[in-house]
Amino acid sequence: MENQRLINNVHEQLDRLSRQLREIENEKEEMDEEDYLEMKTDTIEQLKNLSLTLERIQSGDMTVFDQVSTTRLAIRAAVSQAFKTPEIIMLFVKKEPPILRQKLEHVESEHRLKRIEEGIYKERKYEILLALQKLGDALRPEEDQFLKDHSSFLPSDFELVDGL
Repeated sequence: MENQRLINNVHEQLDRLSRQLREIENEKEEMDEEDYLEMKTDTIEQLKNLSLTLERIQSGDMTVFDQVSTTRLAIRAAVSQAFKTPEIIMLFVKKEPPILRQKLEHVESEHRLKRIEEGIYKERKYEILLALQKLGDALRPEEDQFLKDHSSFLPSDFELVDGL
């Protein structure tokens, strides 16, 4: 029971920080550049601190190891900006491949209807496919190829995330 409460608290904190990061990004145009950078840096720092807390928890309690590892991976992905969309981070943490698939279909539909630019489409598609791959969801051959062809979207510090 105590482990579940701890996991719930960590997820709530991650939800809060993800919402905060999303709000900062959504309000970027209305904000002073200095305020934007300060708020974003502060939020990322809080994510890093949450990750450190999880590392300490993980070293002492193996019963929550898998859930803690998944959450740490998501936090590090957010910090390294492998996943730029807070919503994708949350679906990744909550292990929601079906919802990620729906997001992918939506992005592809938006692209076909010319509602989003090519660059944004490719970036979002890559992010969703990467999350699906990391969750162990079977990718179609063309999806695997898309990830290979667009690996430049992957941040240079992603090894830190992948090396858990």
